[in-house]
Amino acid sequence: MAMFNVLVYNSGAIWWVSVENAPMKRFQLMQRINVEGLYGTIQAAFQEPRPRIIVVSPPIYSRFFRGKTARAMGKIGMSVLTKGLR
Repeated sequence: MAMFNVLVYNSGAIWWVSVENAPMKRFQLMQRINVEGLYGTIQAAFQEPRPRIIVVSPPIYSRFFRGKTARAMGKIGMSVLTKGLR
């Protein structure tokens, strides 16, 4: 079994547009990479004893949402998932 010292997750699905300009296909891609990707990666990390995980995601504040709500939903989902691990 492969071992690791630390996992760093910094996903990169970006599409900074408003909701009315974000096609569903693009929205789903961002959710798959940002949220689902993190979830699956964390589950894999928990196969190791005492995994150390660093997630690059924003603090939760509403200014981040303006004009990029579709992306913000995924990135905030990452923040919520990370906080839930504590």
